Amino acid sequence: MYAYMDRLTLRDLEPYERKIYDKQQIERITDWVVDLDATARQLRLRSGRTLAYDHLLLATGSAPRKPTWKGLEKAREGVVHFVSLQDLQQCEQLTRSTKQAVVAGGGLIGVELVECLRFHGKRVTFLVREPWYWPVALGGVEAEMISDHIRRHDVDLRTDEEVAEVSVDGNGRVSGVKTVGGREFACQLLGICIGVQPAIGSARAGQHPATNGSRHSGFRLLRHFVAQCLGCRRL
Repeated sequence: MYAYMDRLTLRDLEPYERKIYDKQQIERITDWVVDLDATARQLRLRSGRTLAYDHLLLATGSAPRKPTWKGLEKAREGVVHFVSLQDLQQCEQLTRSTKQAVVAGGGLIGVELVECLRFHGKRVTFLVREPWYWPVALGGVEAEMISDHIRRHDVDLRTDEEVAEVSVDGNGRVSGVKTVGGREFACQLLGICIGVQPAIGSARAGQHPATNGSRHSGFRLLRHFVAQCLGCRRL
């Protein structure tokens, strides 16, 4: 979020100084894995390069949960999440052309996106489907104190409100949402912040064209990756 608010650069977000990787003889590759052949113990990258391995650690992070709201499938522009670097870039691209935003999801990711949008001077409606903000961590009294603080920053925080339908304009950009309770809120940016799930979609059985039982081998590697990595050097 601090990169979106121009308080940190992308370089500042890196967990270690770059010289550490060379010192530890760690090769960093900027690419996407498009195929995993666990029988041959080999990865194929989008660039066409192949990599062999002895042990494989799948550390693919998290992916945003995606709802099935009516009309959401028609939105070609204006829908954002706030999990990855690509999400950050998309938010930055849409900021200038956004006047009103709706953020759905009453957790930490949601309130971070709300804060960033307010930093950029956008009018924000914050929809929380629960009776109060962040009930998984806060009681009603504490949540009310925090909700009052959020509202003092000109955020239209609405509890007990859940998105039911998304509308788009003639260009396919989000133009508003309608809640289960029938209320409508105009927006040019819809932030969906309803949690995350493991980003293992491409690693699920049946999605890799590997043969000879290699998919099962791949999942054995996944189950035992902790034991296999015990010998890895520490940074």
